[in-house]
Amino acid sequence: MLSQKREPRYSHSRPVVCEAASDELRVLLNSEDWTSRLGELAKTVVESQVASYQKSVQENGQRFEEIDALFDAQKWKNATLGEDPIADVKRIEGITDPKVRKAVWDWEKIPYTTFCAGRYGTKPAKGAMKRDVDEWVLRNERWLRLPGHPTWQAGLLKISDFTTIFPDAKITPSAITITRPKKMEGFTILDLKRDSRVRLQSSVANFTTTFDRLTEGVLRGLNWDNVFVAGGMVLGTLLSPPTTGNPSNLDTHFLNSDIDVYIHGLGPAAATAKIKEIFETFKSNLTPHAPTLCVRNSKTITFFSRYPTKRIQIVLKLVKTPKEVLLNFDLDVCAAGYDGKEVYLLPRAARALETGYNLFTMDLIQGHYLGERRASQEDRVFKYANKGYGIRFLPSYVNARDSGKSDEPKNRSERKELYEMDLEAVSQRARGWVSRLIKKYIKWGHKKLPPKGTKFLPQSEIERLSYKNVPIFTHAMLESHAHLSSEPVGMRSCLSGFMLLMRHVALWEESVKGNIELQEDLWASQIYSEMTMGGYSYDDTPRYPWDAQFTIAGFKTHIDTYNRINAAKIRGTSELSGEEFEEDLKGKDKRMTYADSIDEILDKAHHPVIPLFLPESVVGYANQVVRDALRDAGITTPRKPLRELVTKAAKIEARRGDQSEYTTIAAWTIDDITMWQQIDRKIDETFEIFWAFHRALRFPDMTDSESVGAVKAHVSRKAIRSDRSDGEAEELESFVEWSNKVPLVVWSYYGVMGRGWTHETDSDMETDEDDEDSFNRDYSDDEDGYGGYGSESSGWTMRW
Repeated sequence: MLSQKREPRYSHSRPVVCEAASDELRVLLNSEDWTSRLGELAKTVVESQVASYQKSVQENGQRFEEIDALFDAQKWKNATLGEDPIADVKRIEGITDPKVRKAVWDWEKIPYTTFCAGRYGTKPAKGAMKRDVDEWVLRNERWLRLPGHPTWQAGLLKISDFTTIFPDAKITPSAITITRPKKMEGFTILDLKRDSRVRLQSSVANFTTTFDRLTEGVLRGLNWDNVFVAGGMVLGTLLSPPTTGNPSNLDTHFLNSDIDVYIHGLGPAAATAKIKEIFETFKSNLTPHAPTLCVRNSKTITFFSRYPTKRIQIVLKLVKTPKEVLLNFDLDVCAAGYDGKEVYLLPRAARALETGYNLFTMDLIQGHYLGERRASQEDRVFKYANKGYGIRFLPSYVNARDSGKSDEPKNRSERKELYEMDLEAVSQRARGWVSRLIKKYIKWGHKKLPPKGTKFLPQSEIERLSYKNVPIFTHAMLESHAHLSSEPVGMRSCLSGFMLLMRHVALWEESVKGNIELQEDLWASQIYSEMTMGGYSYDDTPRYPWDAQFTIAGFKTHIDTYNRINAAKIRGTSELSGEEFEEDLKGKDKRMTYADSIDEILDKAHHPVIPLFLPESVVGYANQVVRDALRDAGITTPRKPLRELVTKAAKIEARRGDQSEYTTIAAWTIDDITMWQQIDRKIDETFEIFWAFHRALRFPDMTDSESVGAVKAHVSRKAIRSDRSDGEAEELESFVEWSNKVPLVVWSYYGVMGRGWTHETDSDMETDEDDEDSFNRDYSDDEDGYGGYGSESSGWTMRW
């Protein structure tokens, strides 16, 4: 691990470089002075990341062989397990050597069905009984991620396995009813809405009938070859078994769920043809003359019609198998999918259904959507809490934190007290802080609508909230503009540390208890981040209500406004920089496009186009890398992703006046081929660099040091983490560090509630409103000269 002292840090001690980034990348970003060398930095990062990925693939293949051969002496290598769990148990229990028998039960290759048959059978196996179920499930998933399995279905669960893995469930022809344990070992949060039992579909036939009914038949008649539906719609169908004498109704929590579609096992051209096929199926199942709308961004194409017709969202990610889709899900309970014939689940999804908890791992914080498992988002964690699924920290995580209490804090002395507290004590501290903050807001005059974020609410929601008899809060009201984190979850995400997360949990708990009304979908990451600075983050769509007021015409206008605002911002920035262009920038910022038909949305005029401020050397390098990779993938006429917009004369003049590296403006076009992620890792890594520069170089008046710091931060956050399946020790070490992060408080001259407002709630920190000087504290104490880029505040503190 890179020395803490050597790392460039924000003034509030948070590192500039993402803490989840690999050691290799952290060393690369921090070990050299990259001032006026950002082009070289971009190239070096891409090459380093690709090399790391290739090394990871090789090591994972070797790891598979090592695990598979562990019990070759017992002729277990290449053994097919899981097809007959009871026979598997007899075979294991038939091993005469007790040490070998015990070791086999600890073998991560054992399928979950076999593990459960041994644990819950009529004669439980002692070796299986001694294993903690969820700890073992996580180890087994590391095995499932490795390449080399004979089929993609290996290790996955089906509805027909429910009788084996849920032995105490009540089973009827229409449903399987599971009574959940009242208490789970470890530490649990967000479980006030957790149900004591759950009803599930009892057969694939029932699931298929229910799925067709709940999706209103929009996929009826589809050729399901190479198609996989996963996520919320599948989960909602699983949780909506029929009741006696009545057809099933969709669990109300999933009424507005999209149908998320993944295409697997195809190249880009064939996958695009499959999209067209799905659209024609969708259109044919609508009522006569029903309108259609296709909306495209950098990651998805979504089909709309009139509300409440189910939306179909195509995820533009080429996956090899459906198992890859399931393994990438952030929350356990979502890792379920349907291929038109069978339902498949990861073991952790089955455990979430059984217990009502998603397991916490650092992948929720540090994962990547193009890596093994993606990080979650704060709104998803709380959305599923409202659906009845809490978060559980396993005993190993709790024990790791307890055993680390005596360790010296790595950063400031203010953290020492936090290190000496257990998770429950930290949680109670957070609840007390939120309780005082609520009282403070009310004391300062807060009554109804939130002071921040109302402009993001539809009028119907504003009117609904106006009738509430309790104060209305949002998650954004707990944090300030200056709350920064270097984690992949987002620079202002409440998932960036345990104490901060628990403050938001405490606010949610107050809402569940009826003490406040919580407007759930407004967060600091939205109010203070991309939503105001640059439109939206690249994986989001504009906020537009999907309810009875939805109209296609209104949504089109909303998208036009969204694109127009983004274009105006880039034109304003470029004018401030004094650039001259080969062509007008108008129309060169189309983050999102729409059309009435699938053929139209895929044509050249509807390709998303994103202007980028890039070092000039990156343009030629990136174009070459992408075109070479496309040729290797069989694309005969690959197109350049980047086109410079600055005139040659302007570049010559700029070089005369400034000897530093020249930054140009280029239009990044995402065409009908490069819209697909995972064609080639070199393309993915290059495009992640584009996104990093898109976010980092927003302002023409940034100094060289500010530019370098911003690029480092965003490159490290967006870099794909090739392998998070390293070791339990590294996982627990990361957790201890994450759980000890202290939330930040900022004093500013004018806060959210007016002059003198601060989120600090301790009475000794309250300041007289007339004491202007107390809100003007200097905070530029960075060792590396990186003065808190992106902050509007006048003072930082680590008080919590």
